[in-house]
Amino acid sequence: MLCHPEVASRSCEDCAKWLYDEKTGRKMERGGQPLARPAGTPTPCWNCPKKSPQEAKLIELSRKNMAAYDYYLMARAPLGGRLPADLTTLRNHAIIEQQVRHAEALDRLRATYAGIGNAFVGVLGGKR
Repeated sequence: MLCHPEVASRSCEDCAKWLYDEKTGRKMERGGQPLARPAGTPTPCWNCPKKSPQEAKLIELSRKNMAAYDYYLMARAPLGGRLPADLTTLRNHAIIEQQVRHAEALDRLRATYAGIGNAFVGVLGGKR
């Protein structure tokens, strides 16, 4: 969810039913109406971090976990510290915070490698 927000809220069933802009994660529309995936059009599982409907079930958040994440976001917002927090909430927030920090570290690592790659291409004069 944190590393791939464009597909996080989309179920595999929804992806099979509708066409999506893979960069924004939004349903494609024509005339304000969502575009249905034409019959026989393959889903982009080959390019999806979920990989397949079977694997997606292992990594998608349940409604309960999504509610915990939403509460975490509210608690981090300005004035959110005033929200009640029992031991379960504190435990959930600690787990979520750990995942958020992991995702941020991955983002920094990707940016570092992208910078190294760009510098290397610059040294080569733009030739690959």
